[in-house]
Amino acid sequence: MHSVRVRGIYSTALSYILSEMGFRIVQPSDTIRERLGLEYLKESPEVDIVDTDGHNGIRVKGLENGVEKI
Repeated sequence: MHSVRVRGIYSTALSYILSEMGFRIVQPSDTIRERLGLEYLKESPEVDIVDTDGHNGIRVKGLENGVEKI
């Protein structure tokens, strides 16, 4: 499955959902690691998920097939 880095106000929920779906969460924050019991994977993400500028949604960018699966 694809590697995903998640940042922003939705990061806990999205990291949980994506990890349950089989995505590898890479470079998780300390808070996310503690909350979800994830290990720190230093690899580069294939997909990045970040907040929109107004914090009213998310932006998903990266490898096309990874973005489509999300």
